[in-house]
Amino acid sequence: MIFILLANNVSAKIFTNNGNDFSIEQPAGWAVVQEPDGSDQTFTSQTGKAWVRVVVASSEGMTLTEIVGSRKEYLSSIDIYPYSEKDVTISGITGVELIFTEWYNQRDYRETQTIVLSGSKYYILTFGARVNDYTFYSEDFDRILNSFKLPRTDSPAKVANVAPTPVETVKELSASVLLYREKTNVVIGEDVLLKLSVVNLITKPVMMFR
Repeated sequence: MIFILLANNVSAKIFTNNGNDFSIEQPAGWAVVQEPDGSDQTFTSQTGKAWVRVVVASSEGMTLTEIVGSRKEYLSSIDIYPYSEKDVTISGITGVELIFTEWYNQRDYRETQTIVLSGSKYYILTFGARVNDYTFYSEDFDRILNSFKLPRTDSPAKVANVAPTPVETVKELSASVLLYREKTNVVIGEDVLLKLSVVNLITKPVMMFR
């Protein structure tokens, strides 16, 4: 038995989705179902009796509580009511776990959904199998959940209190000299009054005119 467990661990591999939104350890014998966009991902057991689906979506500014509430409203709209709800921690982030049963195709299925919020995205991990088979696959479910990793999000760069660039500094401290005339239409030989405007923001040295 010990040998079999070691062999399964060696055969397991790390899967990262196309959008690099998450990575998990894919248990030995589990297959990846190709998704059109690559952001959501489904995995099925070798027998096809169990599955794991990871959904990635924009939070659109919602909090985790609002996301969970919206999810529960959706489930109730299709007559599914979670009988268990608790806080969990995955990938170092606090999330919420919902457990419910679903009657589908003349069979009872047990499903567990773990919801986490990270940055501007939220993730829903759904683990499902027939009620009688769920315990058999629980070890694989736990392995996937415990290996779930989110990309590292660096703190946004601060833009406040940024020193002005050298070009901006020179522009602010340079002198401004403007020579202009008020009358724009003149004829040849006519005297024109020119005005000189000088602004000197540099106090040292004093400007001299010659």
